[in-house]
Parts: sequence; structure tokens; C-alpha cells
Amino acid sequence: MRRGLSALRSLGSFLWRFIVGDDLTLAAGVLLGIVGVVVAARSSAAAWGILPVVWVVALFLSLRKAVRRGGA
Repeated sequence: MRRGLSALRSLGSFLWRFIVGDDLTLAAGVLLGIVGVVVAARSSAAAWGILPVVWVVALFLSLRKAVRRGGA
């Protein structure tokens, strides 16, 4: 039982570091963009422009946060 939990914890840690990395803002922005595209596509709306816009906003917010912290 402990071995399974240890493996599951290791997998979760790997996935967190792989997907989120150093910046939660970008990971959350991409996730929100993908959700927005799925919702728009299901409602027959034009979904092609959502992800680039959300990604640019997330990148701007991430860079602004890094510059304010002093570590760009």
C-alpha cells in the first residue's frame, strides 16, 4: 500500500513540475484558454481566436509579476 502511494505521489509531483513548472499563471491561462475553446466550439461560436488571446494575456500577467518581483 505504501509503495502505491509513494508512486502516486511521485507521479503527481512530476506532473505538477512538468505542467506548471515555475509559473502557475501561464499554466492556468492555457487551461482556461482550452476550456474556453471547448465551450465556444460546443456552442457553434468561432473558437479559433480564444486560445491565442488568453495566452497573450496570461503571458503579459506572468511577465508583469516577474518584473515586479525583480526576477525576469
